[in-house]
Amino acid sequence: IIVGFFVALMVSFITNRFLFSEVHVKVFSPVRWAHFIRYAFMMFIYEILSHLDVMYRVLTGRINPDVVKIPNRMKTDIGRTLLANSITLTPGTLTMWTKRREITVHCLNRNKEVPDKLFERYGRGITE
Repeated sequence: IIVGFFVALMVSFITNRFLFSEVHVKVFSPVRWAHFIRYAFMMFIYEILSHLDVMYRVLTGRINPDVVKIPNRMKTDIGRTLLANSITLTPGTLTMWTKRREITVHCLNRNKEVPDKLFERYGRGITE
């Protein structure tokens, strides 16, 4: 355990500047943690709502799949990654492609609004 601890410590010191170059100073900000808690809570709510929507669609057979392009206003790579992962984690949606200014998403229901603005609004406080 002691050797593993020191090896992990050495690896984290070596890779720190490569992995956390954008946010290494901002990680310990209490404001950023408050944004993260709010974001996690909203993500949890949308997860539950999306699970219920997918169950409804599967049971009734009312599936209208479509590919949607969503504008992306995140400024950092970490923000774009958080947005794409949040959309993919929500049942019924899958991030297919990300670019600087847009994200391509596959949805189970064409009329269902992908909650990208919510993810951007709450995620922006964490990543910027």
